[in-house]
Amino acid sequence: MIRRILNAYSIELASAFRMKSTYLGPVLMVIIILLTPFAYPIQEDADSDYDFLAYVLPLAINVFGLFMVLIYSATLISTDLHNGSIRMTLTQPLRRREYWAAKFLHGISYVMALNLVALGTAFGLVKLLGDLSGVYFADELLYSDREMIQLLLTTIGLTLLPQFAVVSYALFFSTATRNPTTAIVLSVGGWLGLEAMKFPLQISEYIYSSYAEAPWTVFSDRCSAFTESSFYPQAYYGVGVSMIYMLVFASVSLFILSRRNLVV
Repeated sequence: MIRRILNAYSIELASAFRMKSTYLGPVLMVIIILLTPFAYPIQEDADSDYDFLAYVLPLAINVFGLFMVLIYSATLISTDLHNGSIRMTLTQPLRRREYWAAKFLHGISYVMALNLVALGTAFGLVKLLGDLSGVYFADELLYSDREMIQLLLTTIGLTLLPQFAVVSYALFFSTATRNPTTAIVLSVGGWLGLEAMKFPLQISEYIYSSYAEAPWTVFSDRCSAFTESSFYPQAYYGVGVSMIYMLVFASVSLFILSRRNLVV
């Protein structure tokens, strides 16, 4: 089973690399990050510019990035359903759950690519225009450059599971409808509605996207020389909530996929 999933996944990636639309998200993300210094200037002075990373990376990854992940993932299965290619794919020795798993890995790969592009572009920009010399308070070094980089990588690592949950969420709509446009509208609309209502309804702690935001608050606090903030126990909640959502969306998607008439 694993070999069949990996074979289907490799075919997915090969197809994605040939499509120009695959590169739209990363290119736009680079442009957004390169334009950010006009709104949040970087200066090569005695002050560290980790605060720029704390500003631009959540914006790039949690806002624009998630938006692109929703659009991209919502088309992964609905496009195959729309043009009928899923019928030919499933004539191969590939079960429907294996097909879905390959699509999920495809979406995860897109998430990882966007994160790497955002991190590389922002880090390179600060290296070129600013300074990464650790965090000081009253001439006392609180966090060294190495400690801040480790903290940054930890922050991004803790946001990955909530982002993977976004992929599972979008694949649910991608499985539920044969029209890619409808899948995009439903996934993006549902996400925007949930984001708008989670604080008024006081349900943010039960929503997976909240745990993509929480680690960046800790990183931002450290950049501002606050030492009291911690990733825990929020990180544990984030892992649990994200896993639950991934399993729920995956289970419903697989049920819908199993009920579809896809016989050639």
